[in-house]
Amino acid sequence: MVKKDRCVIIGGGVISNYNIICRFVNENDFIICADKGYIHSKAMGLSADLIVGDFDSSPYPESAFCKVIKLNSEKDETDLFIAVSEGYELGLRKFLLLGCLGGRFDHTYANLTLLSYWIDKDAELVLKDEQNEIFMLNPGVHALSKDKKYVSFFAYSEKVTDLSLKGFKYTLDNYNLSNNCGLCVSNEIVSDNAIVSFESGKLLTVFSMD
Repeated sequence: MVKKDRCVIIGGGVISNYNIICRFVNENDFIICADKGYIHSKAMGLSADLIVGDFDSSPYPESAFCKVIKLNSEKDETDLFIAVSEGYELGLRKFLLLGCLGGRFDHTYANLTLLSYWIDKDAELVLKDEQNEIFMLNPGVHALSKDKKYVSFFAYSEKVTDLSLKGFKYTLDNYNLSNNCGLCVSNEIVSDNAIVSFESGKLLTVFSMD
């Protein structure tokens, strides 16, 4: 087991500003690089604790000073899924995923599915880049802070029932949000006590800024 507060996984997606992204990483984070993410980590001056990948999009990290898990290029799961699995097996339950948005949309969407899969295993995953912070919520009552300008909500399941939004510019009261509805795009938090609550389903939550 690893005695760290959080696992930061660096993927091989788009990172436009290394100076911004490296600020999201703390000293007590356990860092896993997924394939090309190792190149990103070197550019940010970060030392990986583990590298996982099939290295079909980047060279094998011969000079790495940590354990490297070489995967078969023909596999059922993505490099990023296996990277999260490795962190989970080490006892980590909070994950920040960087370099996992942008570029190929199929890869980005596959990364979004991880939020749903791992929340069912009591792991908290956050996808983050220079402009967005994305995570999944399960039924219950959740307090959100207003550190980003815009917040959007999407039903990841077929329906999110009895959705209520309090402390937002546009409020809702026991609304049933379907997965083909864009009603909750570009809302804003206007209170220090913004509350999201719902009875069933999975709610994809996206903080964004211009």
